[in-house]
Amino acid sequence: MATVLEKVGSPANAVTATSDGLTTGLIPTTQTAGPLVAVTSDNATKKISLPAGTLGDTITLSIGATGCELIAVTAADKANNVTIGATNQLALAANTVYICTYVSENNWLVRANGVTTRGAPKLAVTAPLTTITIADAAGTPDYALQALTTTLPYGLATAAEMISLLYVVQNLQLRVLELEGGATNAITPDAI
Repeated sequence: MATVLEKVGSPANAVTATSDGLTTGLIPTTQTAGPLVAVTSDNATKKISLPAGTLGDTITLSIGATGCELIAVTAADKANNVTIGATNQLALAANTVYICTYVSENNWLVRANGVTTRGAPKLAVTAPLTTITIADAAGTPDYALQALTTTLPYGLATAAEMISLLYVVQNLQLRVLELEGGATNAITPDAI
């Protein structure tokens, strides 16, 4: 299976993510970038920086084997309506192609175009919290929760109801992980 780089050709520029997104982490403008910018990183927390945009600019980023974070050199710039020029960053997944389009003043639209290796397309997703583990699983689940207690301490009426609620939350965490492709039994285009 050919990679994106083999299909499109060698990029005009290569960018290497840095801790602050500067120097080798600066993405060139579309006038100098060519059709594709290859991005390498040795740590998913390192950054690359979008240049100051002009309406209609489109930059295609091919992220290598390690993901990185996307920021912008212009403080007011946003990616998908989140400010990335001064405070936040957009996580970019490994082995993924992103198309960045400057759609209006200070606004970049960033879309994942798919992966460069087999599997489900990757999207930038919020990192999960620690999965809940249930230490006291004694008793029968009680999914018919009663009204919350209104005296100190506030909470569920019985321990069985609390355990049941934790089982539901744990089940939701596992299902979301599967949908994100983080579990081995997740359905991907390769499995269909």
